[in-house]
Amino acid sequence: ETRRDTVPLAVAGRRGPAGRTSPRPLSAAPEGDERPPGVKDAPPHALRIDQPSRRVWVEGREIGLTYQEFELLVHFTTHPWQVFSRAELMQALWPAVDATTRTVDVHVHRLRRKLGRVGSQLTTVRRVGYTYRPHLVHRSGPAPAGE
Repeated sequence: ETRRDTVPLAVAGRRGPAGRTSPRPLSAAPEGDERPPGVKDAPPHALRIDQPSRRVWVEGREIGLTYQEFELLVHFTTHPWQVFSRAELMQALWPAVDATTRTVDVHVHRLRRKLGRVGSQLTTVRRVGYTYRPHLVHRSGPAPAGE
């Protein structure tokens, strides 16, 4: 078992200075994190991303993502707790695509559905956009539809 296999909620193969691979986890929850009722810590290895091979595992099960879903997930997980507007996500991920910001909503919805319980970590910030909150998983199951 390699270090890459043991990093929970991290992007394995993330490039650091001089192109070296960084095996460390992305980020811990910020100090004083207030967790809403019904939310608990994610189990170890709940989400694992291997960027070089473009593969994703959720709770030990590999899931298939489209190119855009994968890019969106990597963007969120490399910038945990940062809130992105839909326009910022469009510009960062698909600058050449001529589409409305509703496109982001559709991709986030599909990504949440594929991630199952872990999809609840992609949270909607009303009237702003979305953020990724690592280590939080709702007990009730997948993220609610329509968010």
